[in-house]
Amino acid sequence: MTTPSNDPIANLSRLYLEPLLVGDRNACRKLIDAALAGKMDPYTLLTKLIWPTMEKLQALYREDRVSIASLNMATRLNRSITDQLCAKLEQQPANGKKVLIFCGNDEPEELGGQICADLFECDGYTVRFAGGGVPEDEVLKLIGDRAIEAGGHVEGGDADAVLAIQRLQHLHRRPNQLGEKRVGVHLAGGGGINQLAAGSSVADEEGFHVKA
Repeated sequence: MTTPSNDPIANLSRLYLEPLLVGDRNACRKLIDAALAGKMDPYTLLTKLIWPTMEKLQALYREDRVSIASLNMATRLNRSITDQLCAKLEQQPANGKKVLIFCGNDEPEELGGQICADLFECDGYTVRFAGGGVPEDEVLKLIGDRAIEAGGHVEGGDADAVLAIQRLQHLHRRPNQLGEKRVGVHLAGGGGINQLAAGSSVADEEGFHVKA
């Protein structure tokens, strides 16, 4: 038997995971509604519950502890809860900054990208969320020569994370159309990129941030 924690998020995470894995939509919504009624804010729920739960789901699947059916039900329900919470985020004034976000091709990666996009938008950024499967030349075209921060969020296997790191590194080193180094263009990697890039030469490059 698991001993209850003094951390309300830890307790909520434990209560949330079981109905999530069986696709119990009403039970999950009731837990979230109760947390909101208890003065837990949407930002905290997104960053401390939804996002970590998504990572846990992926880990459980990779360890063959849950089926693909359970993973799919949980991921889609998590996405529904994400929509509910993002609609309640407090919007900050526009800050004049732009961000382009792309991600892996699978549903969990799309969910991570969506959360990133919504959090940036509520902080005042102008956001473009391109999703997954975007070719490198199209990413470059979207970035152009504007002051954009491009974020890659990967929750898949190590091979996907390595490819994402290589793409971000290439984009960061590639000059603009005038042959100049891209100034003010920051590249951020999250999810599986963090574990592989932290402490590497990629993480030491100016303007490259490995942080979720």
